Amino acid sequence: MAERWSITLGTPMTPSQVALCMIDLKLARLAYCDPTGGRSLGEGHEGAGREGVHP
Repeated sequence: MAERWSITLGTPMTPSQVALCMIDLKLARLAYCDPTGGRSLGEGHEGAGREGVHP
């Protein structure tokens, strides 16, 4: 995903940055959408950047 977004945005993106953006999108949806009509917070992109994060 980071490679695709890097091409689309014309700037390098890391997997961690993609994960942060996807989480931010989820939070925006929760803030502005009907909470009963969507998926739960646990379903989605929270783990999207795990492969790029090394403790």
